[in-house]
Amino acid sequence: MSLTIGKLAQLTGTTVRALHHYHSVGLLVPSQRTVSGYRLYSDEDVARLHNVQALRSLDFSLDEIAQILSNRGASLPQLVATQLAHLDERIRQATALRSRLVQLQSTVAAAEDTCIDDWLEAVELITLYNRSFTKEELQVLLERSCKFKRSWRSLLVELESAMADGVDPRSGHARNLAERSLKLLMQRSAGDVGLAIKAKLAFRERRLLARNGFNAELDNYMSHVGICAHRTTWARHLDPKSVARLDLCEETMYEWWRRVTELRGARSSRTQDAPELQRLFGQCHSLLDHCAGSDRTLKSQMLRALSVDRDLQLRWALDKPLVRRLQSIRPTKRYLK
Repeated sequence: MSLTIGKLAQLTGTTVRALHHYHSVGLLVPSQRTVSGYRLYSDEDVARLHNVQALRSLDFSLDEIAQILSNRGASLPQLVATQLAHLDERIRQATALRSRLVQLQSTVAAAEDTCIDDWLEAVELITLYNRSFTKEELQVLLERSCKFKRSWRSLLVELESAMADGVDPRSGHARNLAERSLKLLMQRSAGDVGLAIKAKLAFRERRLLARNGFNAELDNYMSHVGICAHRTTWARHLDPKSVARLDLCEETMYEWWRRVTELRGARSSRTQDAPELQRLFGQCHSLLDHCAGSDRTLKSQMLRALSVDRDLQLRWALDKPLVRRLQSIRPTKRYLK
């Protein structure tokens, strides 16, 4: 039996254009022609077309199909393995996308007044934060994001005004702004200190300053205000000279928060006696030594203050069990690195 290109297209559900393309790339060349030169497809050609269609349904490229057919299937196992790997990746991406859409749906549904900006912000936050938080943590942040957006924007206006007016970062007004900023962060994190610190770190490391209304100048001003607020809190327990000696620069504090975040994660995974946990405690001790200027007496005073002052625990992302563990551990040089 011989078929014209039109008849073959009709019987197999293939377009004439596709058959012309298969011919041009050498994948399916009609083996017969009429006297007048029209192409005719034999039974063997039809069987080859069915093979092409079957392999196309598995998402093989035309080049891969040509390779399989030319080798009589010898390369098929390897190509199938490759296709499976590609399919697994597409499934992973689709699963991640579905999770993001579910989170987005829940977030926007929880907002009283939803606009396109809320959708776009939620999409961006999900994309940027997915690597930093668990699904449950991300859900908490997203659900509470809309609720506290207005309060944050209001605070941001006051910060910009204070900076423009030259308000001293050590002043009571500046300290009040810092306290309100911390309070909003805790409220958005549902009171979870560990989550609040992770959000603060992600905010910094994912470069979300501009997205949240900050520029470099305002960020520097807010950092200075925060350091002054730290010193004021430490002044409850230390003499003025000791407070002045403390190294509370932004770089040191962010390094501290990173280590404590890791420490909290290791503790929650129930590996309290593992070398990794000991290493993290050692690094925290090393950072406290640095903050205290290697003054062992001052470091002991800091640990005592951290054990009783809830504000300090909040600012340093600690709780009483962690402070007690820090006080009880005498890390070796091995773990201070």
